[in-house]
Amino acid sequence: MAGTTAWILGDQLSHDNPALEGADRVLLVESHAKLASGRWHRQKLHLVLSAMRHFAAELQELGLEVDYRRARSLSSGLRAHLAEHDPERVRLLSPHSMAGVERLGALDRVEIVEQALFLTDPGEFGEWVGDRKQLRMEDFYRWQRRRLNVLMDGDDPVGGRWN
Repeated sequence: MAGTTAWILGDQLSHDNPALEGADRVLLVESHAKLASGRWHRQKLHLVLSAMRHFAAELQELGLEVDYRRARSLSSGLRAHLAEHDPERVRLLSPHSMAGVERLGALDRVEIVEQALFLTDPGEFGEWVGDRKQLRMEDFYRWQRRRLNVLMDGDDPVGGRWN
């Protein structure tokens, strides 16, 4: 079948997800291993699964082909998708953890798309951290406001106070 698959994780449900750009189909996997891996609050599990199913339905209404799978693991869901659809590549928005990036990015045909759902990607944050000995939320907050020109009046905070 070829083409490109956008693989969307349960915490990346956004129509602005850059993995969707140019995709021929979308893969969403309900992973039994992922759901069983943590101490999830029961209501959170229901929320995530419901959100995934509703997002899949929205994408289908927009005319996208959606492969919604229930699988033992994320990787087994991907393998089943590859066997059935044989895409040239699978685009995945960078997972939020380094372990996720390493594990999922190493899978067959998976191409990691850099983060775009946060105001600051990990690389920008790393540059800001630089060689600081101590990290303070207040310093980061002020840097973000200046960088993004949020609630700023020139170089000063709106109203003359940061907080």
